[in-house]
Amino acid sequence: MGGEVAAERKAKYPKAEHLLIYTRGQVKELLIQGRMSLTVGGNIEVLEAFWHPEVDQTETSFTPPLLVYADLIQTGSLSKAGLNAVTRMLAGDMKADGVLVNSICPGWTATDMGGAGGRPVEEGADGIVWAATLPDSGPTGGFFRDGVPLPW
Repeated sequence: MGGEVAAERKAKYPKAEHLLIYTRGQVKELLIQGRMSLTVGGNIEVLEAFWHPEVDQTETSFTPPLLVYADLIQTGSLSKAGLNAVTRMLAGDMKADGVLVNSICPGWTATDMGGAGGRPVEEGADGIVWAATLPDSGPTGGFFRDGVPLPW
């Protein structure tokens, strides 16, 4: 399973409202076995797994952590608290692989989305560059702006 359910099971947040099921079999067969019917706008989505089974050998009931994160972003299910919980979850899952995972806030930045009055884009990007170039011994599982930890 992926998205909200995987995040809820692993991080105890967010409360799942949408069930995303990945299957290695045929989607049609799963729908028949589960006696499910197709409903536009329903809260269950069934997709064929597209990654190699060896990608995540720790828990076969979950999609790989990076896909859970991507599912949450794609569905718009990440509030600030949810982003923090998933960041910690993903940081824990990726630590053994030597991957650092942090959330970065660029601050109010003068972009089309941020509007006039924010700080220059270059300043907002500095914190992102800082996180992307951390040494292997750098922090993981945190929330930062300009390289400074922010409270959750």
